Formats: sequence, structure tokens, C-alpha cells
Amino acid sequence: VLTARMNSNEPDLSPVGSPETRSPLGAAAPMASGLALTASSEVPRENGSMSSERASRATGARRSHFPSLRWGTRIQSFRRSFSGSLSTGKAAGAMRSAKPSTNKNRPSDYIWLEGVLQSIATNDVAKLNCVNLETSVPFTPLFIVMGGCPNAFCGMQAVMYCANQAGKIDFWWVKPVKGEPQKFEGATLNRHAKGPHKNDPGRSRAAYKPLAEIFEQAQARQGWHFGVTPTNVEGRLAQRAYIDSPSKSRLYVHVLWQEDWSTNPFARDPFVKGKVVYQKLVAGAEFFARQYEIHGAGALSISDFEEGPFFTPLPGDDVKKLWDFPVAEAPKS
Repeated sequence: VLTARMNSNEPDLSPVGSPETRSPLGAAAPMASGLALTASSEVPRENGSMSSERASRATGARRSHFPSLRWGTRIQSFRRSFSGSLSTGKAAGAMRSAKPSTNKNRPSDYIWLEGVLQSIATNDVAKLNCVNLETSVPFTPLFIVMGGCPNAFCGMQAVMYCANQAGKIDFWWVKPVKGEPQKFEGATLNRHAKGPHKNDPGRSRAAYKPLAEIFEQAQARQGWHFGVTPTNVEGRLAQRAYIDSPSKSRLYVHVLWQEDWSTNPFARDPFVKGKVVYQKLVAGAEFFARQYEIHGAGALSISDFEEGPFFTPLPGDDVKKLWDFPVAEAPKS
């Protein structure tokens, strides 16, 4: 059982069950295999997958965590995930795999973030009581940027983007407990400018601020529109970051995975590549992913190819798989 080092009146971020058997929000149940890209309508059987009866039981275990969903209409989608997740947009067979990155970090390395991701996914972030301790302004988490750390320059950490009631976005580092890599350091839910838990972005602020501005200023890139909106799920109020697709579908973002990036500071085409992980419904039980690429001075592209659904807020290793797809040209300097 994972625990957060927090005061007794603060939320328990502990997932229940072993890493192999956790359901999306804590209850022990068989877990989908991540972002498999082969569509199938058949229900898997005994060879390592699920019967319809077991799928129904697992679906029932998830229902209580996502009361806003009508699960009777989603059982078939749930079944498909255990034989290969349904993909929309361009067919998986038409996508060409990109050269694998040298990034050795895996989503499972961030198991310590599972509780925070659960809270974002269920619109239950108010209980986290995040505060900028320098200004005493409360914030609620929007999404986590992860995958880039640890690296040659820093240890395990991730960037948590948060919004206050006015929609202003700030961000800071969140970390596991020192020496206990599977436990979340609850003190880092707050922004510390000094002290033993100092976690303000420091020199990294310049690199991460443009992403905050894209959402805060409701910018549009290549037909994709970004923003932050207040949401209410059965009385659970929260700000949620979203991306509206060119087809007007709304994607509620909770993870940005960084898989590959340029390491040469003098590169002619500096880049970052990864996956946006999101829900289509606030507090929805299905999660999806699309590849994004940032080139040059902020030319952002998001793939039309959608991967999923899968059923855990923390994605599987398939989030590391990159594709070749047309990207926007970087602005001329």
C-alpha cells in the first residue's frame, strides 16, 4: 500500500491493491494492458484475458468511482480493451512507428503519482488542499507533466500545473519521498519557495511557462483550442484543463508524457515529443492518448490518431510508442 506523508486531516493518496491488480481508482480488479492499438470486438477468454462475466464484475468495481457514467452503454467498449483498445481516426495499420527514443523512464516509475492522478480524474482535487505558501493562494491541480525525469541533471520529479479560482495557472515540482520511490511526498502538493521541500520551478520556469500560457490565455494552435474551465461533478468542483479538437471534441487533460526531446542546446530544430493523455468526459472512466510534438519556438502539433480507451489514470508503456506524422513548421527566426 502506498502512502503519502501528510497530516492526518489531509487526503489519503494511497492506492489499494498491488500495482498489478489496481483498478482505475483504487479497487482491486484485473487491469487493462494499456494502450494496445489493435481493434477487436471479441471478448477474450481464458488465455490471459477476460470472460464476459469477469468483465462485468470489473466494470461493476469501477462504477462507484465514476457515478456520472451510464455503464450499461459502455460494457462493449470495456470488453474491447482486454483484446486490444479501440482506435479512432487514422487506422493503426496506416501509422508508421517512429524510431524509439533513448528515454528509459516508464510510466510505472511514477506510481507515486497515482493518487494525485486519481483525484484529477474524478474531479476530487479540492481535498488535496494545494497552496502557494509564499502567497497563501489556494490552487487545484490540472495536469502533470512527466517522463523527462530522472535524467543526467536531476532526480525523480514531475511538474504539476495548477489553477486558482481566477483561472491563473502556476506550476511547481512534485516528488516522491526521499529514499522511498513509491511514496508521494505530500509536502510537495504545496509550492515552497524555500526550505527542505523547496520545489518552485527555479531556472526551469522559462521552459515550462509557455505551456501554462497556452492554457491560461486560451490560445489556439493548428485548429486545436486550449483552455481551463470550471466543472462540477456531483458537487465536486474543480478547474479542468481542456483541449478542443478541430472537430469540436473536448479533451480533458490530466497527463502530458514527455518521451523524446533534443539535447543539443544549439540544435537547428529543438523539439519535444510525447503523448497527451485525457478523458472525453469529466470524471469519465475511459482514458485516451494522442501524440504531440513541439518544434522550434513553439510550433505545436497534435495527431489526429487517437489511442485507447484504457482504464487507468496512469497510462501504460504504450504511451512511450511514438509515430511519424506531419507536424507544423517552426516559426521562422
